[in-house]
Amino acid sequence: MSRLPTLATDRSVISEEIPCLALADSSRGWVAPNCAELDNEQPVTLARMLAAQKDDQRCQDLREKMDQNEHSRFSETKEGRIVRVAPLDRAIQVYVPFILHQDLLRLEHDVERASHPGANRLCASIRRHYYWESMAAEVYDWMASCASCAPNSIAPIRRTEMLKLFPATDPVASLSMDLLGPLTGTKTGNFFLLIIVDRFSQLVRAVPLAGITATNVPSAFCRD
Repeated sequence: MSRLPTLATDRSVISEEIPCLALADSSRGWVAPNCAELDNEQPVTLARMLAAQKDDQRCQDLREKMDQNEHSRFSETKEGRIVRVAPLDRAIQVYVPFILHQDLLRLEHDVERASHPGANRLCASIRRHYYWESMAAEVYDWMASCASCAPNSIAPIRRTEMLKLFPATDPVASLSMDLLGPLTGTKTGNFFLLIIVDRFSQLVRAVPLAGITATNVPSAFCRD
């Protein structure tokens, strides 16, 4: 079971007697308070978040700005967390101090449950609940340093050879052809031009055509 908030009609609190196993090593560890912490993972609990925000200089500056501007996008919850209202979807995002950036990225990307998502999915996952100024740049740097994701991010090398040129060595040995039109009709009913160029001598011949069907073009080439 998970203690993540949902949009379901029933939002009653889950009894503490029911074990909640989905978020023991989650970056949102405070939503599962009755879960024991794993030995190798330390969740970002409410106590850790509050302590980090209290000591962070940027958070202190934000609190001063909130006191000076009542229309600030940042606000403080009843628990004391600094949160932000996202401008696009109005989601409530917890402001993450610098000291917790790597812990949060590790919990959202490196743990077995996270399954090493790509950069776009990782950004979307973090943005649902968190915010800090350089989040996108740090996400891509974290992805670039991940040893498990590096082999999958290398694009296959396309093996190609140099383009071979076929220069013309004799007159009429190599011809280039193209069709021009439809143009203004002539008195004889022609609307197209078959342009034939000798690649050796650069001699150009224009053959008028009434149509450009599969029969007209080869017939004009052989005839003229």
